[in-house]
Amino acid sequence: MPRCLPDTGVSRANQKKRDITPLSPETRLNLSAFADAIDYFTRALACLDKLLSPYERAGLLCRLAESYDGLSDYPHATPLYRQSIDLAREAGNDSIMRDALAGLSSITLNQGRYTEATQQLEECLALFRASSDKRGEGRILNRLGIANEYQGQIERGIEYYEQALALYRSIGDKRGEDCCSVT
Repeated sequence: MPRCLPDTGVSRANQKKRDITPLSPETRLNLSAFADAIDYFTRALACLDKLLSPYERAGLLCRLAESYDGLSDYPHATPLYRQSIDLAREAGNDSIMRDALAGLSSITLNQGRYTEATQQLEECLALFRASSDKRGEGRILNRLGIANEYQGQIERGIEYYEQALALYRSIGDKRGEDCCSVT
């Protein structure tokens, strides 16, 4: 029986479903791309250890975390995101900090820790707004809608969805509009 994904703490019943579900060639290619990225960033960090500034290290750690995140390997991705956030904060690199914080908040949200995810998302939203990254801001607003909806704050969740939808419309982002799930 082929294994589709590494063990991620998924229940045995769900893991068995994954084990017997064959992967499409596209999915196998994407998974191998993540594995290649993990290898690349791990080697880069090891080879360049003494030469990297905190700014550069934060960027490499964030990309490595994103690669593990792409495989849903949260136990590896989470501490890497945290290290990246700390280094980015130290280096004054808001760009890497918001990317790493967005990744970490996504994991936190996926793990059902909605209060913590909301705090991370609010910090992330401030960084996206400060950088005038409207597409990123919309993505975070939509995630805030999800987090609030799951916490039973339906009206507040809808307000976030509506903000995201209005923002996406203002920049002509049809794909972003489609992601706003106003319920």
